[in-house]
Formats: sequence, structure tokens, C-alpha cells
Amino acid sequence: MGHSYTQIRVHVMFHKKTTAPPINPETMGKLCPYMAGVLKKLDCSPIIINGVDDHLHMYFVLGASKSIAEVVRELKKSSTPFIRNSGEFYGMFEWQKGYAAYSVSPGQHDTLVNYIRRQQEHHADKQKTFDYEYRFFMKKYGFPLDDPWILVD
Repeated sequence: MGHSYTQIRVHVMFHKKTTAPPINPETMGKLCPYMAGVLKKLDCSPIIINGVDDHLHMYFVLGASKSIAEVVRELKKSSTPFIRNSGEFYGMFEWQKGYAAYSVSPGQHDTLVNYIRRQQEHHADKQKTFDYEYRFFMKKYGFPLDDPWILVD
């Protein structure tokens, strides 16, 4: 077989450091297309990217020659200066070191796209924090929740 064919759909979530300023809607509106461009340069196919003031969700098809760790590392590395240059109050902006990544079956595609699209609405209920959402997905995908480092910067 002369070519490699893959269809690995990935949902990635990561959070800013707790000491970093919140990402305002205007900056988020510029950040999501920027991240889509980074994904394309990494031979990944972005499906939807959205977030709120403290975290991002990205759903994309992983490039055949890339690892999830490599893609997330490049997304964080390239977006940090982008955010820092978006306003003087972002000068010390940083992402947390960790991330979560989940495989997505084609049958869950529409549900996940709708979920990510509705992030602002979903998080308008202040009880649905990133911590709540992160633990929900960790439990849904069978990860242990007793890790004391699960949400540490």
C-alpha cells in the first residue's frame, strides 16, 4: 500500500494557568481561527474550535504523521505569543501544562460539534465550571478521578 489513510477524530481540551488573565470574547474570536490555521499547518483538519474565558475545546482530524502530544505542544507554543500580543494585560499569559484528549466516534460527531459550538451558553451557568466539565469528560471516558494533580497548573 503506497499511502497512509487515517481518520482519527480527536477532542482536545486545555486550560489557561490560574494566574493568567481571562481570555476576553474579542481575543477568543481571533484565537479560534488562529488555532485552526495552526492545525492546518500541522496537516490536521479542524472541525470546530471554541472556548470561554479560561479554556478551549478543539475537535479535529489528526494528521497521519502527527501525535496528539506533538499537536497540542505546537498549539500551545504558537498560541501563547499570539495571546500575549493581543493586549497589554496578556503579557504573562500561559497555558497549563496538561491537556485532555479523547477519541470521537463518527456517531458522536454532531453531538460534539453542537456541544463545542454552545460553550458560551453552557458556561453561562456558573456552576458548570471547567473543573466540572473536565471531570465529566474524564469520567465519561473512563479516566480515574482520584489523581490529585488532575487540575494543577
